Amino acid sequence: MSVLPIANYIIKNGYTLENSFYYLKPIGYCLVTGAHLLAYWYIPFIILVFALSFLYVRFIKLDIKYQLLIFCFLSVISVFLHRPPEHSIYLSLQSLIYFTPFYLFGIICSEKKEMLYSKLFGKEFVILSIGLLFAILQVFIGVVGNYHKPPFEFASLDLMFVHKLIFSVFFMIFLHRFETVKSTFLDLVAKNSFGIFFIHGYYILIFLLVKSRLNFSFPKNSFLVYVLVAIVIFVLSLLTSMLIRKVIPKYSRSIIGS
Repeated sequence: MSVLPIANYIIKNGYTLENSFYYLKPIGYCLVTGAHLLAYWYIPFIILVFALSFLYVRFIKLDIKYQLLIFCFLSVISVFLHRPPEHSIYLSLQSLIYFTPFYLFGIICSEKKEMLYSKLFGKEFVILSIGLLFAILQVFIGVVGNYHKPPFEFASLDLMFVHKLIFSVFFMIFLHRFETVKSTFLDLVAKNSFGIFFIHGYYILIFLLVKSRLNFSFPKNSFLVYVLVAIVIFVLSLLTSMLIRKVIPKYSRSIIGS
């Protein structure tokens, strides 16, 4: 799936057959950072997570007070660190540091889920309200979307980190009541989730290209347009993943991750 965007990256940056030896540099950069296509940063990042899995296993065995202490300490680092810029050489390493508290938080919530269900069930909309307050505060400050910056620059606190962590608790508690409900559609989405994730970047690029060629512009800041475009890209990505799984089931996992 990386062949086309890497080829495009090489062509756009003026690499020719005469300096073909230097292809190794852009190819290596793309494969190490995943910056050549939307969502592909996740692959080198998750490789680092797997490589450090022994640390996560050690974390599981710690007493809860030490788990919370480590989680809080790393969360403070993430809030100041922010997510990396799209084409940063530190993309994978910075992402590893930034997202590690979410993984640790998931471990804690998984281990203590029964306690969380008993204490917080029925209070999920209070949790949601707190998360929304932080989201509104972020909008009020004027930051739209994720916070991105180089690792050694100082900027504002990452409110996206805070309210997404709170939303995680909300969805965990809220969706608990539906754990025994069977859904054919959700099963289908779950089976194709990685395929959707790795394919949707292509459809976004196609959408932007068509929009540019047709010289077409949407109403600015239209939430309705945003939702409609998101649904169309999601459905096309799902159908493409299903088609690939149907046509070449033996190799689909190697090609699209599903």
